[in-house]
Amino acid sequence: MLTGVHDKGEELGFYMDVTTTITDFEQAALNATSTKLGPHVNAKACFYHLTQSTWRKIQSLWAE
Repeated sequence: MLTGVHDKGEELGFYMDVTTTITDFEQAALNATSTKLGPHVNAKACFYHLTQSTWRKIQSLWAE
């Protein structure tokens, strides 16, 4: 998706100058940010998604 947005923006004459992104804690999202936008982009993870992931893990451990 990131590639599609980036490429369509360039097609329309918009060039992204991204310095920071906020994603969930999925490693794939963090890798895609670095790969497509460059290693200079500061990739941050959302605290909300961290708490959701933690809560799901607690629930799965409790159910065992």
